[in-house]
Amino acid sequence: MNKKITYKDYNEKDPNRYPFFRYHPDPMENGVFVEYDSPKTCQCCGKQETLICEGPFITDEDVSFICPECIADGRAVKAFDMEFCDVSSLNRISDSDKTEELIHHTPGYYSYTFNDWLSHCGDYCAYEKQLICEDLKDPQLLKELKEDPEWIESGFDLDDAFIQIHMFSCLHCGKHLFYIDQFFD
Repeated sequence: MNKKITYKDYNEKDPNRYPFFRYHPDPMENGVFVEYDSPKTCQCCGKQETLICEGPFITDEDVSFICPECIADGRAVKAFDMEFCDVSSLNRISDSDKTEELIHHTPGYYSYTFNDWLSHCGDYCAYEKQLICEDLKDPQLLKELKEDPEWIESGFDLDDAFIQIHMFSCLHCGKHLFYIDQFFD
């Protein structure tokens, strides 16, 4: 049986070409980085790459393909006046270097509305994944979700058809936090 290749595998093979993103450690698993059979051209550096970020991008430019290296080193931000994610005033931390790393050097994640990034212990959290029904069969994870203030305040029910639950983990204490996103028709 073939082992599923993860972004960590790429990073370990060539860390300069595939940099580690501490706030989004597995952008492949989350569908943000896509692996193609034939190379695509990075719209920032022009390099041919099979592993490409297709978004989400916050920019007025028409951008479809950016390589991981251009995200990490900031070239994409400079070339396209872009950001990769949003941080609400409620979740913004006081360390401007960490905010810069998150907004301008970390791939975002897909959500119904605009992806907010959670913080805990004075730092931004790592984005883990969007939860699916199978995940919620884990009694411990379900308990954590139902005890999370975001969940309690939302008033949602697990049967609500138009919500997404995004899970983050604190880089310092490991606590899971949840961002509840709602689709508005």
